[in-house]
Amino acid sequence: MEIPTIDFGELDGENRSKILALLQDACEKWGCFQIENHGIDKVLMEKVENYVNSHYEKNMKASFYESEIANRLSTGCASDVDWETTFFVSHYPKSNIAEIPNLSEDLCNALEEYIAQLIKLAEKLLELMWRYWSNGWYKSVLHRVMPKKTGNRLSIATFYNPATDAIISPAPKVLHPDQFTFGDYLKLYATIKFLEKDLRFEIGILEEDD
Repeated sequence: MEIPTIDFGELDGENRSKILALLQDACEKWGCFQIENHGIDKVLMEKVENYVNSHYEKNMKASFYESEIANRLSTGCASDVDWETTFFVSHYPKSNIAEIPNLSEDLCNALEEYIAQLIKLAEKLLELMWRYWSNGWYKSVLHRVMPKKTGNRLSIATFYNPATDAIISPAPKVLHPDQFTFGDYLKLYATIKFLEKDLRFEIGILEEDD
């Protein structure tokens, strides 16, 4: 089985309906997909990757290997924690990039440009996925990282989220439970993130009903 691939290069051509149908099918049956011809500059992506790797090596690696989590990993007792070294860039409504310590000017500039391109892609996706809050109609696939036995693994994840005080809700036709704030969702998610997807969804409904 192969993860569905959506070619955005065909969205403005005669195959638009076919591409939209593939996107719909991927959301309902898979909960994930790959995008070809997404419009993000590949040279820029390589720059961001190289700069982030360099930042980790210079500023974050040593403290991670000295941490309690690293010690738990060495004894095999870290199955229920996020064993990662991260920094988070918030772009809107106000960027925090200047507040993150030790980021080089090159990395900051590359991230700003990269984020700008990602926002365009996210907004394009949002227009196409008109049932974005689908109340379980669209799948949210269970995914886990398979780390390398040696060396480091780099992930540059991007989330196109609403403000924490924004009211979020599924489309009216599939509405249940009632609306809630995105901040409340994040607080709930933090307590159940290691559970199976179906159980997490059921707990979310029970919390809202209470």
